[in-house]
Amino acid sequence: MKPSIKRRAPCGTILAAVCAAALAAGCATMGTADRDALTDGLRSENALMKGRITLLQRENSVLKDETSVRRKEAGEQRSRIERLEADIQALKTQFARDIELRETRTKALEQQNEVLKKESSGKIQELTRLNGEIQKTLESELKRLNEEIAKNSAAWNGERESMKNEGARKELAFSKEIDTLRKESSQKDEEIAAGKTARAEQDARIKKLTQDLESGNDAVGRLEKLVAEMKGRLKDMEPIRGDGAKPEK
Repeated sequence: MKPSIKRRAPCGTILAAVCAAALAAGCATMGTADRDALTDGLRSENALMKGRITLLQRENSVLKDETSVRRKEAGEQRSRIERLEADIQALKTQFARDIELRETRTKALEQQNEVLKKESSGKIQELTRLNGEIQKTLESELKRLNEEIAKNSAAWNGERESMKNEGARKELAFSKEIDTLRKESSQKDEEIAAGKTARAEQDARIKKLTQDLESGNDAVGRLEKLVAEMKGRLKDMEPIRGDGAKPEK
């Protein structure tokens, strides 16, 4: 919808007409002084009116600019509305297509469901029949196994009792063997302890003998040194022979 714009009448034309009418009337009824005063008043009024005309022209230019902007905005709004209407129509068309496609798929699924129901009914009957046959076979096999277990129960019980007795016998033999091994181990531990004591005593004796031997070696060394000193003294005490020869050793 286009905005309505009121057009103003040209102010200059109206002012000129008013001034002319007033001047004509004044000239007819007034004198020279009055006419001069009237002329000055009209000139002042004319100057004031010119200022108002300039202001009105500016306002008119602003209104023209606003009108141009509003027309442009209105055109853009119309274009936007047209685009939105086109989008809405496209969405409606797509929605109608989706509804139609969904209905088609729903019908196809319903048909498949009916087919599956029929097939499932047949399969259920077949499975029920097979289950009955399997149940009968299992019952027959279970009955046969129970009879076989009953027949072999006595033999199994005897064998189990024999195994228990054999286990008890072996356990007793193992217990005796373990006791014997424990006793032997205890004896060996005692022997090892006695051997350690004897070895410690022997080590002490060897150490003492070694110390005694070292002391004897020291005494022998001292004796040898003393003997050597005494021999030296004896040599010094023997008289010298006339021929200057030393006595034979």
